[in-house]
Amino acid sequence: MSVCTGASMLAAYGLLDGEAATTHHMYERGLQQRDSAVHFVNGVRSVENDKISTAAGLTSGIDLALHVVERWKNSRTGDHRDEAGQQIGAAVACASCSKRGDAQDRVSGTGST
Repeated sequence: MSVCTGASMLAAYGLLDGEAATTHHMYERGLQQRDSAVHFVNGVRSVENDKISTAAGLTSGIDLALHVVERWKNSRTGDHRDEAGQQIGAAVACASCSKRGDAQDRVSGTGST
């Protein structure tokens, strides 16, 4: 998982080749030019791939971290949610809402999306 410009390090090591990712909007264009093997998605808070997830900034990194914990917890307990998983899920749902109450964007998939 990377937050903000941490995607630049993952891309430099080739860990995001062929994948979708996001980064801070001020650095997106430069990273896309430097790392053309990565599909940088703009205007989203986070991008989730099979092994690596990226967040655009600090607050979206918190949301993504909660989502990763929820996903890890659910994978250890099966696909059903237990009480702790439900509480984490509720925290993710609250943290992922804008001031208007709309859900923010989280993208899943590879660079082909």
